[in-house]
Parts: sequence; structure tokens; C-alpha cells
Amino acid sequence: MIHITETAAKQFVNLTGNGDNAGFRLSLTQTGCNGYSYKLEPAPIVNSSDHMFQSFEMITSGVVLVVNDADMVKLDGMTVDFIADGFNQRFNFVNSKETGNCGCGGSVSF
Repeated sequence: MIHITETAAKQFVNLTGNGDNAGFRLSLTQTGCNGYSYKLEPAPIVNSSDHMFQSFEMITSGVVLVVNDADMVKLDGMTVDFIADGFNQRFNFVNSKETGNCGCGGSVSF
């Protein structure tokens, strides 16, 4: 299971705009000095093997967060949040399965 905070859910809903894209895919890419980076992108297609997650705000808007089966092993149990601090805005990923991260915050290890 992936927990989506209320602020992250509202941002997902805001990003869908007119509803043409009803989902976002969260995945891991191999990169950086620690091995992996979180990747969040539009998900116009949801595969039958994908795991789908929603919060209440997302359910009422029909928005889903999608994770493929292979990445779910490392992402299960994490929290997706959204932080807005002045002009700086970003999704924040809190994952207890991480065993390390680089100093710049660009990559993580498992």
C-alpha cells in the first residue's frame, strides 16, 4: 500500500486539469550515485498488472496513482507528500525501505 497525503492528493487532482489524464505513474529509474531515483509521470494507460492507489480526494475526481508490479516491492509502505514552500514546490517521497541517499537528494538506495 502507498499512502498519499491530502496535500499530495490535491496536487494530483490539480495537475489533471480537464481530466484528460486520470492518473500518474510512480516508478523507480536506475540513476545517480545511489542507484535509484523516483519518477512521477502521467499515466494515460493503466496495465492490468499495475497497482492503483487513491485517497478520498482522488477518488471523487477519478485520479489514480499507478505503480508497476516490479517497483511495488521497493515502494510498498511509502508515503507520497507534496511540499510547497514559497516558490519551491515538489512531491516528497518518504520510504522506510531506503538504505541510503545521496547528499543532493537526487537518488536513493535500497
